[in-house]
Amino acid sequence: MEDKGKLIAIGLLVVFFIIALTAILMNTSNRKEVTEPTALVTMIT
Repeated sequence: MEDKGKLIAIGLLVVFFIIALTAILMNTSNRKEVTEPTALVTMIT
């Protein structure tokens, strides 16, 4: 049961991190394509 809770917590953290990362990238470089964030995400996972 504890492992499941830990996994859920880590999952939520990763999702939040990805959302924050994409938001920051969108704000800093609006005209750039979305290929860079997706590449970063694939590297992380």
